[in-house]
Amino acid sequence: MSVKTEVESLHRIRERAPATAKVAGYIYAFKPGQLALDFYFRNWVCADDIPEWDEDERYRQLVTLPYSNYEGFRRAYRMARILIALPRHIRVVQVV
Repeated sequence: MSVKTEVESLHRIRERAPATAKVAGYIYAFKPGQLALDFYFRNWVCADDIPEWDEDERYRQLVTLPYSNYEGFRRAYRMARILIALPRHIRVVQVV
């Protein structure tokens, strides 16, 4: 199975997921070879008091997981599901 097929599958998963999805709803594939985890949106949706939307902060909290083949995609997606499922008070930081 090609990486392109996996990215298309991820898009289908996101389209079919309900609006209240706890995991798949915050994992994106903007381009082949990368998964993006949207922690800002997850925290914003789960917040008791909805703060004003801050686009700059959203991009600061966007974490990318690179992959280059089918097995790499599987590992990256597994890691993404684990990281997104962490409680909100645990901060995930991407080191570049």
